[in-house]
Amino acid sequence: MEGESLLALGRAEDGERVLRAAQAEARSMGAKPMWWRVTLALAEALDALGRGGEAGAERAAALAVLQRVASTLPEDFRQCFIASPPMRRARGEQLPK
Repeated sequence: MEGESLLALGRAEDGERVLRAAQAEARSMGAKPMWWRVTLALAEALDALGRGGEAGAERAAALAVLQRVASTLPEDFRQCFIASPPMRRARGEQLPK
């Protein structure tokens, strides 16, 4: 994903711009899986820019969508999904590199 690549290159402002465009596109298409992925990447860009409040709001929005997905899964799958890296990122947990 271009936005995440820009983040990795230390170009957080460019990453934010690309990710906001991708987020709007995913929202307009109703592509929720893409939307939450982009939203989590956007939260990381905002963190890198020192905008923790905005990052937290984006993370919370992604978490709400992921929790709705989790609620539709059978219990054993739900527990695995809740422990997955995307859910952990949405909760603001640091993942090992």
